[in-house]
Amino acid sequence: MQTHLNHFKLLFEWFGRILAILGIAFVVTKLSQYSAQIHITQLQPLHFSIILGLSLMYACANSLLAMAWLQVLAHFNLVAPTQWAIKTYGVSQLSKYIPGNIFHIASRQVIGQLSQLPAKALIQSSIYELLLLALCGGVYAILTLHRFVVMDSLASFLLFTVLSINAFLIVRFTFSLALAKATCLYWLFLGCSGLIFLMLFHVFAAPTWSLTLTLLVLGGYILAWLAGLVTPGAPAGIGVREAVLWLILQGTVQQSDLLTIVVIGRIITSMGDVLFFATCALMKSTQWRHLP
Repeated sequence: MQTHLNHFKLLFEWFGRILAILGIAFVVTKLSQYSAQIHITQLQPLHFSIILGLSLMYACANSLLAMAWLQVLAHFNLVAPTQWAIKTYGVSQLSKYIPGNIFHIASRQVIGQLSQLPAKALIQSSIYELLLLALCGGVYAILTLHRFVVMDSLASFLLFTVLSINAFLIVRFTFSLALAKATCLYWLFLGCSGLIFLMLFHVFAAPTWSLTLTLLVLGGYILAWLAGLVTPGAPAGIGVREAVLWLILQGTVQQSDLLTIVVIGRIITSMGDVLFFATCALMKSTQWRHLP
């Protein structure tokens, strides 16, 4: 039984890797098709300043993930110092860029166990984290409904608002206040990530806005982020996120502009992750304590 389970797990991971490769190939193909029209080489100093600023914003947003993980640990009666949680999360998070898309979780597991946290609680915290992120990402995906079905954009926003509140209440009264707080923090992180991409989209492609376009870009980015998160074997969702984002947003602006935004969006998140890692690596280590 265990052998069959291991084979299935390996097959599933390779399936994710193939998806990642196909996604990268898709983006590379589009890059070659529109290489003459892509404007990355024409960026002005102001554009580079904006990219750096958005990268710093994304680095700061990563602290929300660490704070959410701290609340998930609290759900399992583990009370760790905030500084320890942020440092542990930050130094392990960069490992998500290693092919496999699980090494950041494994790294966090090792660091936690070296700090004498219970192995079972650490594993459970990672599972709960993925489930809550998927829950929040699914709620944000509602913002793209008007793209796929006959539905008013305002109606999709109202549905998103109702489901966001209900998600918090369900987690609060089904599990604990700590997990409800974690849900809010994950929701905020995804919202911040979407807003960063929204600002990027506005600067490079769409000087004029509408509610329909705003919701589609915001929800589309988070839906693409979620697709990258749940795809096994894709390091940091690379390729998968970009391909999904392209498919959702195609037709909203010129394809060359969209491709430029997609590529710069990946640069911003990568730079943000590196900045967050560097900051956390310089933080002083602290200890944790386990509630009786």
